Parts: sequence; structure tokens; C-alpha cells
Amino acid sequence: MKPPKKKPHVHLAGGLSTVQVGYLPARAMSLADISVIAAVMATAGTVMDATISETASTQSSSATSKLEIIINYQRAYWEVGMDLYRKCRESVPRPDIMDAAITNLYIGLIKLFGMHWTPEDKHRYNQQRDMLHTERFAGASINKEDEARFASEYPQTDKDYTFPLYTMIKVGYVLAKDWNLADVDDGIVLANFKRLNNYFTNISRHFEAKKIDTAVQTAMAELDLYVDTVRRIVRWFMQKFYGNVPGEAKTQFEQVFATAF
Repeated sequence: MKPPKKKPHVHLAGGLSTVQVGYLPARAMSLADISVIAAVMATAGTVMDATISETASTQSSSATSKLEIIINYQRAYWEVGMDLYRKCRESVPRPDIMDAAITNLYIGLIKLFGMHWTPEDKHRYNQQRDMLHTERFAGASINKEDEARFASEYPQTDKDYTFPLYTMIKVGYVLAKDWNLADVDDGIVLANFKRLNNYFTNISRHFEAKKIDTAVQTAMAELDLYVDTVRRIVRWFMQKFYGNVPGEAKTQFEQVFATAF
């Protein structure tokens, strides 16, 4: 008789304990176990300093087992970004390290919001968008310029499309979940996020030689602001997601961002 096969189990060093769990929605937003995605969608080679656990999950006794993987994509990027940020604080900051810190922190936000942009969110977003369209153009002929302006402010989406991060935060989550970052600190966090988004979009995303002059002029005070903005957005997201944020998630936030929740 052959011995039973062991469950697949991978642990990439990152200072976290590996957790063997099934799909527990209450744990899904913890900074360590932030998302549950199908195993076929993930490859360990794309994860830095992450903890991976694979578990079998069934909906019924007769259902086919489905491997699910819990991967901490966001924390990996935020930890790299914060490590680079500390290096900039401890010595004369190098522009390339500052840029890398900003880029990693921003990518962590992309993954955070994208992983929680569900088909249900897209459906609700489209419903709200249609209502706004009807209200704005009720009883009036629509010219191309007005239609284009509306489409720019409220882009269409479908089941296979995820918005750019700024659109997700500016209107996507507002219409889909009624989570409005503009309500935080009288819009200051949203305004600071727009600055962070502009940096990433204009400098980091497609870096070219002609952008070097702009990149090297980034001041340490700006990097401090970008880091603080990411912290505030993650904290806001966790509060919205959980309602009552569990202590474990708060602890992990403090471990990653080196500040109290």
C-alpha cells in the first residue's frame, strides 16, 4: 500500500508563520492572508517574501476538491517598499532607491484593490453608472463632447476588465461599495493619493531617460508624504473591509508600516 500523499505546502521566508487554513472570509483581509485565489492563477516565482499555503476546499461531500492558495501579494511589495524607504531615511537618499520604494508601495495598492474588485462590484458599479447617466442626460440630447466627458469620469467596465488604480479609488469603489476616500480628512488623503498616482503614472510605470531629471528632483519630504498616504489608504481599506478590524490584522499593519494602526 502506498503512503498517502502529503498536502502541497510551500513557505517562502518572510518572517511570517505559515498558516494551514481553508477559505475563511473573515481572514481574507488580514495583511498576511489577504486574498484567496485559485492555485492555477499563482506562481511562487512571482511572490517576494510571501507566505503560501495550499489547502483543499469542498462545497459539499460530493464536490470536487479545489486547491486554493492564500498568498500575501500586497505585503511582499509593501515590505520591499518600506525597506527601501528606511534605507533612504538612514543615509543620503538615492533617486533610484526612492523611485523603487514608491513603485513597490504603489504596486501593493494595485494588488490590494484589484484583488477585491469582484464581479458583483462590477455589476453594481455599472448599475450606478447607468443611473448617473440617466440623471445627467435626462430629457436632453447628448452631444459627443458631453458623452466623452462622462465616459472619462465614469468609464465602462465588464467582467474581464479591472480599472487603473486611480479610477478604482476615485469612482469604482465609490459606486460599487460606497467607500469614498474623499470622505477621509476632508479629501486630503485622496488629494495626496492623486499626487502619488501622478508620480507612478508619469515616472515609474514607463521609465525613460527623459524622465530622469524629474525623478532625481523628488525630495525626501515627498517620499515621506507618499509613504504616509499609502499607510492611510491601507488603514482606511481595512476599516471598510472589516468594520471592526481584528487585532491580528492591526498587528501585521504595524509590522509592515512601522506605525500604530
